[in-house]
Amino acid sequence: MFNWLHKKNDTTIVDLSALVMESKANYLFICELAIDKAIEMIAKMIAKSEIKVYRLNEDDRIVETKNDLYYRLNVRPNDNQTGTDFWKKAIKKLLKEGESLIIADTFSFGGNDAKLYIADSFTESDEVLYQRKYTNVIIDNYLMRKTFNGDHVLHLKNRNRKIVACMNQFNKAYGDLLTTAFRSYKMSNVSKYKMDTNGGSFQLKTKEGKVITANEYTKQIADRIASEELEVIFSPQQMQMDRIDTGNPKSTTDLQTITSHIFEMVAFVFDIPIDVFMGKTTEKSNAMNDFITFAVSDIAEIINDSLNAKWVSRDEYLRGEKIEIDQSSFKHVDILDVATNLDKLYSNGFSHNDLRSFVGLPRLDEDWADEHNVTKNYAPIKKGGESDEEIL
Repeated sequence: MFNWLHKKNDTTIVDLSALVMESKANYLFICELAIDKAIEMIAKMIAKSEIKVYRLNEDDRIVETKNDLYYRLNVRPNDNQTGTDFWKKAIKKLLKEGESLIIADTFSFGGNDAKLYIADSFTESDEVLYQRKYTNVIIDNYLMRKTFNGDHVLHLKNRNRKIVACMNQFNKAYGDLLTTAFRSYKMSNVSKYKMDTNGGSFQLKTKEGKVITANEYTKQIADRIASEELEVIFSPQQMQMDRIDTGNPKSTTDLQTITSHIFEMVAFVFDIPIDVFMGKTTEKSNAMNDFITFAVSDIAEIINDSLNAKWVSRDEYLRGEKIEIDQSSFKHVDILDVATNLDKLYSNGFSHNDLRSFVGLPRLDEDWADEHNVTKNYAPIKKGGESDEEIL
């Protein structure tokens, strides 16, 4: 209510207390809101996708397989979590903390029914030439007394370390600015008063006759001015109290400008197009494709590499077996909008099941759905421009 005021000139009074750092709570709230929004967008995009398992079948063909591993990765990693919740938590830890450790409850990470858990904290050894050991693993406040080696864990690490570094610098640079804006907004809309003593020497007393200091009297006046009850305030003749203004009341536009700037900076750090981050994309915008390419696919590839490194052997991977996040589901596809293009793909050798997988539809268990046809008379070109007589 009563602040340290400095008279800049005959008509302007500057409130110096508004320039002092009072609390970082306000700017931390907005910064964390923006960061959490960016992380949530990426985590949701990946968590809703299907993790496909490709294995060699009895006919020596690499086919999409739904086995126990598929069930653990997509449906129920453990007894207490669903696949979506599990991967959202793992990806959030990966983005926010730079790493995420997934533990298998069997001594073989590729076990037929290994349940998966996300470690809240752990201690990692520093071996270079041998597999590292993981101890003091805590899962939901439960301390695992086992020592896990590299074969027992899936240790996801974010290659994009700039996120943590940039956000630390960002918080430091914008802390003072945002706190000052909140302080200025708050103080410019509160009535302020000044008290002149006219150079007189006097004693202030309470109703009971007790002598009080000027500071104590000032606090009493401040409390009574802030009171909702209507009353008359008396002051000694040597004192004069007038209401003052430090400027025009500020609007929320000032805070909105700074908040928008923060959101733009966070979107930049996480490689998210600002139109996607703010939800302002249009039908013709390519921003969603850029979001998938630069922000989402990189994190998905980290998970792909880690899954294949633990669950697929060298020989299996070289012959085509793999585990892969289906990135075709990242973007919503309207089948009616792409019907003409799908028809062209079908005429160029894609099967019905291939096309159904592109738009997120289930495969058909029919022989004709896996047939491949070419309805165009495409033929290779011989040297000299003559076409081959053989029709493909």
